[in-house]
Amino acid sequence: MRLSRDKITLSLIDDVLESISKYFPIDDLDKFSFLKNIEDATDVVVRNIIRQYTQERFYKRGLGIKYLIGMIKTGHSTYGLNKEYERKSLDRIPPKID
Repeated sequence: MRLSRDKITLSLIDDVLESISKYFPIDDLDKFSFLKNIEDATDVVVRNIIRQYTQERFYKRGLGIKYLIGMIKTGHSTYGLNKEYERKSLDRIPPKID
C-alpha cells in the first residue's frame, strides 16, 4: 500500500498519523485501513487535504482518522468533478464580450 505513494505524500501521511496518535490510539490495522480507504485518491488531493487537516488542527478538536478519511474522499470526488468540468468546458467557445 505504501509503495503506491510518493515520498512526499508518505512523509505527510506519517506525520499526520503521528499527530493523531497523540490524541487517539492508532495501531497497524488503523494505518492499513487508512491507506486502503484513500488508495483511489491522487497524491495531490491527499497532500492538500492532509495539509489542511494539520493546519486547522482538527485532531485537537476530537476529529480523528475517520474524519480525515472522509475529508480525503470528499476532496477526491470534488477534484474529479472539477477536472471533468474543465475537460468538458474546453470544447466550448468562450462568450463574446462587447
